[in-house]
Amino acid sequence: MKKKVVLFIVAFFAIIACKAQTEKGKMFIGGLMNASYSTSSYYDTSGLTRSNKDYKFSITSNYGYFIKDNIAIGVNLNFSTATTHIDLIDPPDPSYYNNATDLIYGGGAFIRYYKKIIGNLNLTFTGKLGYNYEDLKNNYVSTTSNTEYKTEIYNAAIIPGLVYFISPKFGIETTFGNLSYTYTNYKDNLSTSGTHSSNGDLQLNFTFSTFQFGLSYYF
Repeated sequence: MKKKVVLFIVAFFAIIACKAQTEKGKMFIGGLMNASYSTSSYYDTSGLTRSNKDYKFSITSNYGYFIKDNIAIGVNLNFSTATTHIDLIDPPDPSYYNNATDLIYGGGAFIRYYKKIIGNLNLTFTGKLGYNYEDLKNNYVSTTSNTEYKTEIYNAAIIPGLVYFISPKFGIETTFGNLSYTYTNYKDNLSTSGTHSSNGDLQLNFTFSTFQFGLSYYF
């Protein structure tokens, strides 16, 4: 009986302490990341077999301030990189390969709402406005031609997530999916004609690239 009482008291004060971290006047700092590696092979229009290797990495840092209980506003910085390598494997030709590198960095502002589900587990909804700059370079060794795109990306998104408080100071976080509107303005930097275009895109996205995992410190 005494053991049950002690466990109840510990659990009660843990929940109270964690709830205090989302009260007005509190702050948090933290980061989220995503990484992936994939390989595939396919036949092109000429009947040749090519292999494709993709590596992606992204990281986001956040600072938030609670303006009301369970509602925080803040700013973030983000960085991502992606590399694609294509080889000709049937028939094999080591002199044939294409490389593409993509670098994106930027930042923005957000507002986040916390809704307690059970115990120390909270559902979050984050509304975000952001600006990113992208530098995409393609090196086509097979055709001895290159392209380089410089892109400005404006983004508004609603992002669901979860936060589990492992202690009064630390929360494990994850985000998954988003509903977003993205406006891009890009230019072919190496084109003699100065190719330039822009477009807007509304998306509901639940791909693996939207999944991020991280840790935040609340104080």
